[in-house]
Amino acid sequence: MVHTGIKDLKKKHQFTEVSGFILGSDKIYAVTSNGYLIICSAESGEVESFKRIASNIFASPIISNELLFILTSDYKILGYN
Repeated sequence: MVHTGIKDLKKKHQFTEVSGFILGSDKIYAVTSNGYLIICSAESGEVESFKRIASNIFASPIISNELLFILTSDYKILGYN
């Protein structure tokens, strides 16, 4: 389930609030206000990975040309393929 990764973050005493998400390539890409990227299977909802990528993220990610773009609170654009 999507909540598995969030529970793991809570175990680490991290405040976690999803600030946006997008669906693409059979995945759900969610970002949190405290800088985590959570990748889930769109079919099963299971968390496939989560990692800290920035200090803060307050906007939903964008997918363009098969790349995932994330805008951080300090106005950096992060790109992932």
